[in-house]
Amino acid sequence: MKKALCLILAALMLFAVTGCNNNTASGGTVKLGIPGGNSLTPQEIIDGFVAEYSGKYNIEIEDTPWGEFKTKLNLGIASGTAPALYIMDSGYVADAGYSGANEDLKPLIDRDLNADEYVSAIFSGTDMNGHVWGVPHAMNATMIFYNKDLFDKKGVEYPAADWTWDDMLEKAKALSYDEDGDGKNDYYGISWANNITVGWLPRMLSHGLEPVNADFTKAQLDTPEVRAAWEEHRTWKYDWKIMPDDDFGTLYPNWWQGKIAMMIGVAANINTFEANAPDLNYDVQVIPVGPKGSNNCVYVPNMWAIYSRADETSKEAAWDFIKYYYNEESQEICSKYNKGGFPIRKSVYENMGETKPANIKGIIEGIDQRGHTLSEGPGWSEWRTIIDKAYTDYISEKPTKSFDQIMTDVQADVQRVLDEANAKLAQ
Repeated sequence: MKKALCLILAALMLFAVTGCNNNTASGGTVKLGIPGGNSLTPQEIIDGFVAEYSGKYNIEIEDTPWGEFKTKLNLGIASGTAPALYIMDSGYVADAGYSGANEDLKPLIDRDLNADEYVSAIFSGTDMNGHVWGVPHAMNATMIFYNKDLFDKKGVEYPAADWTWDDMLEKAKALSYDEDGDGKNDYYGISWANNITVGWLPRMLSHGLEPVNADFTKAQLDTPEVRAAWEEHRTWKYDWKIMPDDDFGTLYPNWWQGKIAMMIGVAANINTFEANAPDLNYDVQVIPVGPKGSNNCVYVPNMWAIYSRADETSKEAAWDFIKYYYNEESQEICSKYNKGGFPIRKSVYENMGETKPANIKGIIEGIDQRGHTLSEGPGWSEWRTIIDKAYTDYISEKPTKSFDQIMTDVQADVQRVLDEANAKLAQ
């Protein structure tokens, strides 16, 4: 059973409960099933929980391959046999919460946790009505990675916590150059991706723009301001040539091989970089203050969620695990085990010693000061995919439609999804 435990509460840990009586088998056995994959949750925490609670619950682990998990979860929610406790991205958890599939954790937090002991991200799963559909497993924050050797080579100052969008662009221009004289840059100042997390959302937020309004009823995409923000990406790439071309090669190898001075990324990238380039001389900094005076620290809080239709014993076991995961000892284990898994408990990150990258604490503080999740709301999974595709087309070298048509279509398509999602909520 230890082996099964070790295998899961790993990659993106998940408690799945199957069996009769809505997730609790006869005889009081609580089955905890976790998707297979590389671990993001230390074995020590799982073993510690089982040791402490084995007298209270008859715990049985059931392995589910990670690749099958979301499909199985969807089927489980539809059939009433979904996991009692599961972990999934914040957008999925929000969709499940709005549909009534998740337990509201706000009463449990108020009863059992002192919110002052945790970073504000503990409430990142809160919807517009005050329900908390999930709590974070860790904070996978967006940040700017920068290669200190490339900065030193050109005599460019490292980015500071109060840097601006203009500072970033000037540095990127100074760090983009053709070294061998073949007419094409060998080094690029910055790489900026296309998707919601490390692409269009932090860019729009830096310009003071949101993709939808506060109550998730109106799309806010076909505007001159949004067009200007999207067009800026094209300018960086095709006019200033501070970003690599689409055919420049795979992003991460060019980063750890020292061809890109700055790149937008997330905390989870740290482990990948350490595995592939442990001697890379780099650090991280928060997203700079944008053109409209806006700054943000977008983060992806993969969420623990409790299935609302689970039986009471299984819900109690699920909440006991969350509390155990959030205690001081477990959070300290998390902070040491996974360099990209920022702790939720304040005392743990405040007492962190030397880290690589050195500015991890600054990023965590950035989340608490100006954190922004992925604008999760009704219909999120569908409308954010629509924007992903539209943005990718807009900034491509040869868009499939005119820019006007791309913006007209994305506005209409996102509005349709919002209307449908809100209509379902009203039923």
